[in-house]
Amino acid sequence: MVGLYFDRTNLKELPESIGKMSCLRFLVLNSSQIQTIPRTFKNLHNLEHLVFYNSPETSDIVNIDLPDIFQHLKNLKLFRVHGLFNVYIPPSFVKLENLEELVLEYCFFSPKRSNYTRNLRNSDLDLDDLETITSFICELPDDLDRISSLKKMVLTYSNIRHLPESIINLRSLKEMNFTHSKQIKNIENIFDITSLEILNLSYCKLEIIPKTIGNLTNLKALDLSWNKLKEIPFEIRNCRQLRKISLYRNSYSEQFESWIKYLVELPKLNYLTVGMGYFKLLPKELLDKKDLKIKEI
Repeated sequence: MVGLYFDRTNLKELPESIGKMSCLRFLVLNSSQIQTIPRTFKNLHNLEHLVFYNSPETSDIVNIDLPDIFQHLKNLKLFRVHGLFNVYIPPSFVKLENLEELVLEYCFFSPKRSNYTRNLRNSDLDLDDLETITSFICELPDDLDRISSLKKMVLTYSNIRHLPESIINLRSLKEMNFTHSKQIKNIENIFDITSLEILNLSYCKLEIIPKTIGNLTNLKALDLSWNKLKEIPFEIRNCRQLRKISLYRNSYSEQFESWIKYLVELPKLNYLTVGMGYFKLLPKELLDKKDLKIKEI
């Protein structure tokens, strides 16, 4: 057996015997009540995809206890956690030397193992109000850059407040999605990751984009929608690989026309979204740009 899928099981913990399934490559726990992973899990040396998926909107709130055994999962390429609470990231996590995709969605992190939310029901916690659990603010590991193989990072609807400084050393990183991660204070660090090709910063309450956006010379898609931006630095014209930009639902000032014209200098741009009322302010050179589709939202 190379794949195992648990769907809506009432099991509270995985059996110790799972460690005997050394050929297992794919493991998905979907909408299950499993909260404890046995240490025999470390024997799954061939595991490539590991997914914990829960829908807190429709099921009980679940937190999971991840044992400190990640150093044994040498072949893990995708690690996804969706809708779990008190997610504790053990120190060995950064030893996932072949991890390519890290997806953390609707997750609330804890700096230590805790049973705080173990018995909560979905009616006890407003998922739209991150402030209800600010006492459990946690950060990603400081030495996250040890996962040098990482290509994709998704960190959405999280209570993470700071990104580790080492994140700029992730030179294989191609895609980052931080949508609805409104509490991150040092998001400017990602503009030094020159390998990025896809960047989603929608719904992050951003008021300023740093001039270092011009460092992202490999960027192909950029989503800055639903923020509080007044302008975009003219250095964006250095992102000459940019093909798609979403700029709608912001608070652009009267200077909109003075910086939007720099998009004309992006030779590969073929898709642009702007907010209602801004289409008429676009320069003629941009409107006449060949193969460019412009959408007003």
